[in-house]
Amino acid sequence: MTSTVLALKQQQRGVLFDPRAKFLALIIVASLLLSIGNEGLMGLVRIVLALVPFVLLVLSRNIKSGVAYIFIYLVAYGLSVMSSMFLSGPLLFLALGVTGIMRQFLPGVMMGYWFVSTTTVSEFMAACDRIRLTQSIEIPLVVMMRYFPTIAQDYSQISDAAKMKALGLSQGPITAVENRLVPLLASAVRGGEDLSAAALTRGLGAPIHRTNICEIGFHACDMMLLSVCALCAILVFLIGVA
Repeated sequence: MTSTVLALKQQQRGVLFDPRAKFLALIIVASLLLSIGNEGLMGLVRIVLALVPFVLLVLSRNIKSGVAYIFIYLVAYGLSVMSSMFLSGPLLFLALGVTGIMRQFLPGVMMGYWFVSTTTVSEFMAACDRIRLTQSIEIPLVVMMRYFPTIAQDYSQISDAAKMKALGLSQGPITAVENRLVPLLASAVRGGEDLSAAALTRGLGAPIHRTNICEIGFHACDMMLLSVCALCAILVFLIGVA
């Protein structure tokens, strides 16, 4: 039965990774990209780390997001090279700053997007139980994980309602922001309370051990992902020591 469920999930969501492996990969990739340079072997390590989110998104059958990510990253890299060739002074500083920030943070952001979009709340809760995470930390993390997608959905609905009521930029930018921000804040407060109540209803605050039908575990794909991340971290350490 378990193997059948895993096979159906894999058909729908592509390659399945353990939430613990995904979180460790997210931390390693984001941390390394913020701490290494672009010269020599560090540049090669950066290229490998930048390709990790693309490969993972494709394996998770989110090909559109993967292609969009790699396109934006290549555009940022191309603009940085062209800026060094054709610009000078303050414009060069501004162009290199913007493209550098995109190249530094975009892979980590896409790793976070991959983690959230491919991890269900049940899988995340099962992973928290496996590592014996305390409820004072687990409950806020579970609520936060469901909170951000809800906020994005609420903002889309509020924007559609504002367009239907002709509440656009014609009334001024301040009024347009107010027409979207105030309902969004009110919806965020209600949504946070509802998600907290739902989490407690599912037994997150219970003093006894909860059961979970979600099956997680480390497989070959998790080992390969962590091996690539660990190899990059070791190379960065050795290059830094040398």
